[in-house]
Amino acid sequence: YPIKKKALLNYSYSLGNSYIWIKRTEAFMRYPTIYTVEDRLYEAFLVIDQPMTLNEILNFLSYGVLCDDPHNQLLKKIESAQMLIGLLNQERDIRLSLEDSLKSSQEELEMLKVHLKNYEEELQKFKSSLFFKMYDAYHRIKPKIFPEGSLRERIYRKLVNIVKSV
Repeated sequence: YPIKKKALLNYSYSLGNSYIWIKRTEAFMRYPTIYTVEDRLYEAFLVIDQPMTLNEILNFLSYGVLCDDPHNQLLKKIESAQMLIGLLNQERDIRLSLEDSLKSSQEELEMLKVHLKNYEEELQKFKSSLFFKMYDAYHRIKPKIFPEGSLRERIYRKLVNIVKSV
């Protein structure tokens, strides 16, 4: 199926809407799953042991919808409808799942925005506090008071280490 899908996408200019052909190919490959437990795509083959008439070929290609027996024709239409309903249900489930994911992502984004706003408010409060102003002023004038490599700076570092060890 991935190879067929890639081929259909590569020839989209000659097919018109590739999406329709991709979905049609998937539907034809999913059709045999009506008779199996596994939800997989199957490649169907017809073994021809003798030449087929035009009606037999049309009957095969239309999955028996063109057959003469009205009962068989009704059953084939019901099977086709079941397959289409299954595909529609899958599409709906995927769409609902994506909508739920999008909704929860949007909710998380809104919560993050609220947290970010709270953090920005807290940061502004902290920056306007007396402690931060003193800390900021100290670190701006520290290089002038204790020039790097000076005796004052070495004494300052020793005093800081003594205070940290206590």
